[in-house]
Amino acid sequence: MARFCNTLFFGPDDRKIRNSSLILIRKETSIPELLSEQDAITRTRALFKPHKNKLTDQAIDDYAKIAWFLSRAQDFESALEDISTDLWNSYRSWFYKYEGRMRNIFTHAIREVAEGYGWKYDSKEHVVLTGRIAGDLYEKWSRDGVLFKDQMDLKHGEHSHTFQWLAVCARRLQIGLSWHPTELYKKIFDAMPQNNKTLIVPGFSLDSGVQGPTSKFTCWSWVADCFPRSYATGGQDPGAPSLFSNTYRTPQILMMHLLDTDPGDNFIKNYLRYRYKRRSWMAQDGGYSSVSGGSTAKVIGDLKHGDERRWTLVDPKGGYSADVKFNQFYGMSDYKERKNPGPGVKEYKPVKFHGLDGHLTDPSFMY
Repeated sequence: MARFCNTLFFGPDDRKIRNSSLILIRKETSIPELLSEQDAITRTRALFKPHKNKLTDQAIDDYAKIAWFLSRAQDFESALEDISTDLWNSYRSWFYKYEGRMRNIFTHAIREVAEGYGWKYDSKEHVVLTGRIAGDLYEKWSRDGVLFKDQMDLKHGEHSHTFQWLAVCARRLQIGLSWHPTELYKKIFDAMPQNNKTLIVPGFSLDSGVQGPTSKFTCWSWVADCFPRSYATGGQDPGAPSLFSNTYRTPQILMMHLLDTDPGDNFIKNYLRYRYKRRSWMAQDGGYSSVSGGSTAKVIGDLKHGDERRWTLVDPKGGYSADVKFNQFYGMSDYKERKNPGPGVKEYKPVKFHGLDGHLTDPSFMY
């Protein structure tokens, strides 16, 4: 990492020219992957500082350690396997407790597993993003500890950030965190950019049309919300200043792993493939490459949930849904054998994950 005029340049092929106040770099400049835990700490400290009275220097180092953990494929995948086992145990428990009639069993399983790892929710809402939302609302839910369904797009995935943070919970002792992952999640927007620090990132231009620096980066994007490096070519740019990585700091890389690698008896992998294929989000014989870049938004959510959810437009292009009633169960008429193919039919699909028998439900009547 080289420094020049308070701007952080990343990449071994950086070429810097100062022409008045304009900084130019070669197009192929890219942000390199983290090389070690110390490298992660050094670079994170260079970019971020703790908000006074809200975070500590140890917390900044914790964010660096999380970024490094997400950069280590084998360690993260091992944690993800443990999370999958825990989610399947919880999913089975909820399914059999209420004879399969509970709504959103997977969401309930996530909450139960998270709380088992000491996650502290400050809200009872199960938030489902259905469109673009205001940044302050996104920050509010993060500060409340809400593990929400994301709407970014199908390649990003609805639960990618949840899987990242649950894996961190499962390995927090091995990672060596000083703060509990819940508190780090809630306070991540209190990790403030260092004064006058900017990043040169590929694909973002000054008004003149050449690449230039950006100061619009957050610790959230640095740790766990990067974009794939293939997006850094300038031909497929994200819609806002972003960072790039081909590690599990990037939701799309995580989803590629979940949808492309052998599912075996892994619950998460099989559940997501079943979900994506039942909704025609992914080709029946395809993998991640067949997933469209479209939204995961439930555009007919009012038909699906009736008055069970509050649908609020945050801006003209989108909104969110949040539970406002405690009726979490479908009527018994929704569950019939497939031999009766009328409206409201739902069947059980026998499965076996992590050595334990169970069932998934067929959601086709709901969409």
